[in-house]
Amino acid sequence: REPMGALLTDPPYHLRRYLCALEGGEERHVLDHDVIWMQKLGEWYLKWLPLCQRLVWDRPAWFFVGWEWAPTFLRCLALTQWPVQDFWTGPREEVLVLAGHQPITPACAWIVRETVRKCWGLSRKPVPLLQTLLEVVPVRGPVLDPFAGDGSTLLAAKGLGLSAIGIEY
Repeated sequence: REPMGALLTDPPYHLRRYLCALEGGEERHVLDHDVIWMQKLGEWYLKWLPLCQRLVWDRPAWFFVGWEWAPTFLRCLALTQWPVQDFWTGPREEVLVLAGHQPITPACAWIVRETVRKCWGLSRKPVPLLQTLLEVVPVRGPVLDPFAGDGSTLLAAKGLGLSAIGIEY
């Protein structure tokens, strides 16, 4: 079976509220609860990241992650031995992470940095930004977005003539 060509996703931002609701509790902002919350978030990442990794193999994986989640997310990538190649921050509270074994060249990193600078700041990711991410690394095979939302990743892939698989709750 061939792996997916790339992974490009923006995991949900309101997981804290969602996980607290699942437990039937309230969202509280006290230090002890925050430590427990970060542990639960790490456990959640460790549930879906390995599944994605099995589908993508060594191909590129792009993740948009909330700034406050970035350290936990990066630790989880390390635990799954999914190497982080680079990450970029935008003017908002978000980090773009590139993981995988397929190297990105300095020229490609510059293109990503410039595109992020121009397109950053929207919860809904602009299709041109997503197309740039799919263009700077060779994508062979369908693009996977396990948190498809409004389908911007699917539109970006279609615009490049790539097939895509999107999953949304």
